[in-house]
Amino acid sequence: MTHSETTRPTILLIDDSLDYLKLMVEVLKNDYEIQVALDGIQGLRLAQSHKPPDLILLDICMPEMNGYEVCKYLKAHPVSKNIPVIFLSALHGIEEVARGFEVGAMDYITKPINISIVQARIKTHLKLYHQSRLLETLLREKMGKQPVSIIKYSTVSAG
Repeated sequence: MTHSETTRPTILLIDDSLDYLKLMVEVLKNDYEIQVALDGIQGLRLAQSHKPPDLILLDICMPEMNGYEVCKYLKAHPVSKNIPVIFLSALHGIEEVARGFEVGAMDYITKPINISIVQARIKTHLKLYHQSRLLETLLREKMGKQPVSIIKYSTVSAG
């Protein structure tokens, strides 16, 4: 689904902290449609619904299912595999950040967050995501029914 000028992109926030969710909703509500999930299971349901989000902001430290597990499930499901995921986490060690990219995140921002940096990265990843989808659509139209193979908007793993 390509967004027109009048349709705002949808961002899914997955975090178990109500304070954090309230802050992010307040910051983002003027520019985006916002969906909120208080845990990974609810987040997966929203991400894989009939109207999946355009971008996911995901916390790592959550009960029952952590953000790494949620991201792995997102990347394994056809509906959500190409949705950009940005981790927003208090975990800031090199190992945690590297693991975030290994499971499929497009970006990783440590808490406490800087609002202007989060907004800039959201805009960048949404632009790349929509350009990739547009290119894929145009190639399919040009190629007809032939399979289209383009470089997917995804992370590159080191190693």
